[in-house]
Amino acid sequence: MIFTRWDAEVGWVETVDLYMSVLREGERSEPAPLAELNTDGADFGVAAGPNGRWLTTRMVTNTSASASSQVLARYRR
Repeated sequence: MIFTRWDAEVGWVETVDLYMSVLREGERSEPAPLAELNTDGADFGVAAGPNGRWLTTRMVTNTSASASSQVLARYRR
């Protein structure tokens, strides 16, 4: 599962980033930041392409597309 997470006390724009948690044997892993996609700005709105090969993310300044296999490889171990 990929989702956004932020610190409400600091502010959404300042701290929102993408995180991932993997379901293994019925339990979710500790959420880990998606360092491959997160920038210094606000990162949010992740979506998988129809064939699952691309992830699209929104940033305050633009939109980015990344190959899902490269981004998700380290979480599949």
